[in-house]
Amino acid sequence: MGVHRTDDLLDLAQALSVCPLPKGRRVAVLTGQAGPGMAACDVCEAEGLRIPAFGAETQEGINDLLPPLALRTNPVDFGPAWYDSSAVRGIVRTVLADDRIDGLLLLMMFASANRETVPNLAELFLETRPEKPVITCFLAPPGIWDEAIARMQKTGSVVNLPAPERAARTMAGLWRYREMMDGRGAPID
Repeated sequence: MGVHRTDDLLDLAQALSVCPLPKGRRVAVLTGQAGPGMAACDVCEAEGLRIPAFGAETQEGINDLLPPLALRTNPVDFGPAWYDSSAVRGIVRTVLADDRIDGLLLLMMFASANRETVPNLAELFLETRPEKPVITCFLAPPGIWDEAIARMQKTGSVVNLPAPERAARTMAGLWRYREMMDGRGAPID
């Protein structure tokens, strides 16, 4: 599959300008709500990305940070933990350290109780610029997360896109570009 829409081309160009290329097609999907996560996973599957199981150490770390009702395997639905910015930060850090994961899709919609989650994640990404691509879909009313998202994007820590499907297609585009650069795939059409 190639880039067939203008917004996909622009999203991929933005990601190529700041993100490292994934080493493989294995993606983690972390979401605050089930719907965006399912939408992203559907696109990942259609685009040839894989959503693998986490390594044992990563899974143990996630289990320690999530309450019992949360979906703990890849894709991770934070459940009630999406209101706990330190738990979300710990999960993101843990997943990025997993050698079985080549890229991260991080999806979150605003609710009054998770106001500090994205600014807290901004601090994480600014402290430790990820060596793997991180594509986000942080959705909030104007003025809520704008400053934190702008800081992350200016430093090249993440690319934030307005829909989970676009985030997933951009991750797939990064992978296809990697394959093309390595001589394993067809050029992006």
